[in-house]
Amino acid sequence: MAYNLPQIIDRFALMLMVVGLLIPAFYHAELPPEVPIHFNWRGLPDWYAPKMWVWLLPGVSVIMYNLLGRVNYADSGEAGRKAAELRVLQRMMRWIRLFVMASFLYLTWGIIQTALGHWEGLGTYFVPVFMIALLGLMAYYFGKIKSAR
Repeated sequence: MAYNLPQIIDRFALMLMVVGLLIPAFYHAELPPEVPIHFNWRGLPDWYAPKMWVWLLPGVSVIMYNLLGRVNYADSGEAGRKAAELRVLQRMMRWIRLFVMASFLYLTWGIIQTALGHWEGLGTYFVPVFMIALLGLMAYYFGKIKSAR
């Protein structure tokens, strides 16, 4: 049986989004009245809000999943864009959507674990690893788009 990598990536991104919605539902009753919603560059919490804010990232992830999916399946008849460039762009957006869903899931989990006192924060390496991974992914695919011209 052959596998369809784009379909696997799309389904995995959807699964990450759904898990990101289920985690706050599971932990909501255990959360303290205030949860961290912002972390400094070292990954330590520096801004707290009422626990209902734990739903912010899952809600944004639903919006981002749908928006990135729309870009992913852009009209192939778009003026001035070659078919090869469009295929590379669609692959890039598919991977970015997966990356964003994984990042939002980690952030949601980190907020909950920090609020419950199990973690001190997101960790020192989250911001640099996130930035390097995202920029590296984009640079890779922009290079592929340039070579497809």
